[in-house]
Amino acid sequence: MAVAEGPVAAHQGPLVGDEDVLAQRMAPGRRAQFVAGRTLARAALGALGAPSMALKRAAGGSPVWPDGFVGTITHCGDGAAGWCAAAVAPAGRYRGLGLDAELDRPLDDPVAALVLTPSEAASIAGDARLSTVFFCAKESVYKALNPLTGVFLDFHYVEVELDPVAGRFSARVRLADWPPAAPREVVGRLRRTRGMIVTAVELPSPA
Repeated sequence: MAVAEGPVAAHQGPLVGDEDVLAQRMAPGRRAQFVAGRTLARAALGALGAPSMALKRAAGGSPVWPDGFVGTITHCGDGAAGWCAAAVAPAGRYRGLGLDAELDRPLDDPVAALVLTPSEAASIAGDARLSTVFFCAKESVYKALNPLTGVFLDFHYVEVELDPVAGRFSARVRLADWPPAAPREVVGRLRRTRGMIVTAVELPSPA
């Protein structure tokens, strides 16, 4: 696996192929994040020996990775002033990767109500910023599972248990109609650093 990360403003490398067409439709801040994501993704792919190539966008907005690779991109912060990371791995070793970063601050109450299940809301116990840890964990779970299944997961379809001290979390998909070959339970890592929450999920390929 290869990971590339850093400030958005410092990774404004050239776009490749049709990427520029996509970027022209974006507001300046979103464009800066898009360019950084593609730049860092190519750096991670290059570290694994992949040729430099355009990364198209799937219908749901996620990157389309070269054959033989899986990956994930995340952005955090305000436009060019933010932070970005990409992780890539060989598809023979991993079925999916999920990476998400969010500013370490509480979700607004209406958003928290959409994200948290009743048991998750009860577990926060006075630390409102944990609402964003749950959000971040669910985003990384979705990023890892969606390319594998094509299934949209509402936030309440995923139940998360946090272990912030150990820097880990577990997640279970509660959707009844779930592809049998896809994992229903996954584990991930979490870290609170530099004013951000970062979560990561890895789905190893079956032995």
